[in-house]
Amino acid sequence: MLDKNAYQQKAEAKLKELDAEVQKLEARAEQAAADEQADHRKDIEDLKARRDEMQQKVEKLRQSGEDAWEEISTSLERSWDELTQGLDRARRRFG
Repeated sequence: MLDKNAYQQKAEAKLKELDAEVQKLEARAEQAAADEQADHRKDIEDLKARRDEMQQKVEKLRQSGEDAWEEISTSLERSWDELTQGLDRARRRFG
């Protein structure tokens, strides 16, 4: 398993990847038909809210002691899995 600092860097890199993916979805949403834009914006806002939750967990990780970081990392992994699933659903909906 990774140490705390390596895991933190990995989590922060995932957040940057997610930010890039959300930007791509935002660009696609702007090009969508007017009746689809509201749904796309809702999907994007949901992803951003989940991303913010993950950011908060990364911050907790940063502030945690060596004994607590593994527990926080488990929560981060669950959040990442949920975020990835939401991102996949949004990509499918955006077609």
